[in-house]
Amino acid sequence: MMFGRAILKAVATRGMAVYPSEASAWHFEDKIAQFLIFSAMNVTVPQTWVFFDHADAKRFLLETEFPLIFKLRTGAGGLTVRLLQSREQAMRLIAQIFGRGIRTHSVVTGIQRLATAAKAKPFQLQELLPRAKRAGTRFLQSRFSLQREKGYALFQEFIPDCDYSVRIAVIGPRAFAYRRNNEKGDFKSGVQSVRVSLSREEIPVAMVQTAFEVSERLGCQSMGYDFLQPPEGGAPILLEMCHTFPPGPIVNAHGYFTPSLTWVPGGQHPADLIALDLLTPVIETLGQARDYGS
Repeated sequence: MMFGRAILKAVATRGMAVYPSEASAWHFEDKIAQFLIFSAMNVTVPQTWVFFDHADAKRFLLETEFPLIFKLRTGAGGLTVRLLQSREQAMRLIAQIFGRGIRTHSVVTGIQRLATAAKAKPFQLQELLPRAKRAGTRFLQSRFSLQREKGYALFQEFIPDCDYSVRIAVIGPRAFAYRRNNEKGDFKSGVQSVRVSLSREEIPVAMVQTAFEVSERLGCQSMGYDFLQPPEGGAPILLEMCHTFPPGPIVNAHGYFTPSLTWVPGGQHPADLIALDLLTPVIETLGQARDYGS
């Protein structure tokens, strides 16, 4: 997306339909921007603290309670989210991010992800080399291509006893839903999480309504919203959003809700729906121009 955004913006200025649109992508992998958006919309989010000064962050850590969630602004799949158990651990982390900075990937992280993937879904020996290559590529991209994250600290409250998150994938006037179980031995879901499509009765309607509202106000073409449902009840908590999501759970979905909460059975490939929404206005405009010319 480093150069993709500029290209898409340039193409869009010529009146061409593009995906993702600026409204769908400008906050991509920016958890601080997303927190500010959700707060401005009065959407329920985890209690969040953002600091841009090392001294302010230290004062906060001296007074707060643990455990506490620390997140980098960027990163996906839970790779840049940490559960801090102690004040000492947190102090070391903010010294790093307000100092030399933190990379989004590391050798240790890559090995841990391979080990987690192997436990969740054992793979054949011939698959090990391709997986190791992909992990190595991501590490090299982070080490030599991407800048370190530095100069800020983002903390969120830890919400215990949540064994899964719910993703509401809004594509135009359709909201699909699936559950992402926490990875084994972890407090969060991630790229290796088991994904389970939800039936109509299992989908929390409040999450669907919130997802539609945010998408409409932002003008998004498609967006995946990650929610937690507090064990004690209450309003669902919106964690973050991303315009990209895996197609499998959408293809295999039991159905989807419309903005009026009408249920439509069956799944579809998200790329087909995105293309349909993108091209339909263009086709209609061409049709109107042809009718006008005749």
